[in-house]
Amino acid sequence: MKKSFPFTSWVYRDITVYPPTELDNQVECGLSIPMSPPTDRNNPEQVRMLIAFLDRARELGVQLILHVNFTSNILMELGEDEYARQLKAFYEETLDSHPAVYGFFVGDEPSDTEGLYYTKRAIIIMKKTLPHLIPYVNMQGCSCNYPKSYFGGISHVEWLKSIIDEVGYFMLSYDMYGQLVNDGGGTTDYFYECKKLLDICNEAGIEPWACLICSAHMVFHVPSEYDIMWQITTAAAMGFKGINWFRFYDSPVVPNYHGSPIDQFGYKTTHFYDMLRCNRGFGQQFGEIFPYLKVKNTYFFGEDRDRKSYGRFDETCHPIIAEIRCCYEESMVSFFEHTETGEEYFCIVNASRKFYEHYEIRTKNDDYDVCMIFQNGLTESIRRLMKEGEDAWEGDFLYPGQMALYKIKKKQ
Repeated sequence: MKKSFPFTSWVYRDITVYPPTELDNQVECGLSIPMSPPTDRNNPEQVRMLIAFLDRARELGVQLILHVNFTSNILMELGEDEYARQLKAFYEETLDSHPAVYGFFVGDEPSDTEGLYYTKRAIIIMKKTLPHLIPYVNMQGCSCNYPKSYFGGISHVEWLKSIIDEVGYFMLSYDMYGQLVNDGGGTTDYFYECKKLLDICNEAGIEPWACLICSAHMVFHVPSEYDIMWQITTAAAMGFKGINWFRFYDSPVVPNYHGSPIDQFGYKTTHFYDMLRCNRGFGQQFGEIFPYLKVKNTYFFGEDRDRKSYGRFDETCHPIIAEIRCCYEESMVSFFEHTETGEEYFCIVNASRKFYEHYEIRTKNDDYDVCMIFQNGLTESIRRLMKEGEDAWEGDFLYPGQMALYKIKKKQ
């Protein structure tokens, strides 16, 4: 099976609310590793429903992250030996080692010394007990600024490495919602936290996911289609390796949480189709390439909003690309190395969520072609490059939040 840039989403109402065929809607919307609704493993009816969900997932060709009460809080109650025993029995006996299990949810936003300690221990015990499954933890974006005392006297990097060194990869994401505060006033915080967390994870040797927002609550507004695509493209450009969306369903008992892809009555909203176009559209164009792209550098250009994170692109930043010119809008460029072929790619993101922009590319000499990539490389198109001092011309046009992906090729 080909790798593809993955998506999942939180589901908060318990599993008895949804029939297993509800997975069809999630897969239709582009969720490639869905998360199960919360399930009480001590409730026989809920366990029966979970097995039905797993059977449906197998039919659809996907695996599930299981939101079952094997979280770090349960570890605190049971102790390590009993936790491991019950986890193994539940997976191997109750679920009969079901092949549609991707892994187990460990915890959400551990934010103090005790929470982080038990989160770490839960991940390690899960991996040692069921080494082929993937534990999943979601952390706060602001955890990049946690003091060392929260991590038991070591740095965030050292904390992550201490888990990786013992048991290897686990699934890690960070909450990033500030970009949808009212008029987007938290966007600077978003870029700041993303860069800091990505630097931490890169040093530790793990590739994180971003937990982004596709619904509304509190001060976070309902995202438009442009907002959704903007979040996908900026996250991928910076180096996140998957997205967990907050959140797929509304609840009738929490009316302040609204604007989800599926409303409190169980109907698909206009936002469902916005999300579908963005998730699946990104996958159609770039999803099979991005799992293999390792970020080398990211820069801003165009309008300068002083995001206090990534630097500004200029002629000194890259040995081949001299300039990427746009008219006005805030924009991003990231350079990548393909981990299997060694080829160099770069992407441009229109970082405006309101206005269209066009882009012109200039190389430092005529030794290289720049090819625009479509449909995961099925089609490539050599771009007309501008010359130094050339007046503006019509380059590549991008809508708000849109990405363009390019490959740099040395001429023969």
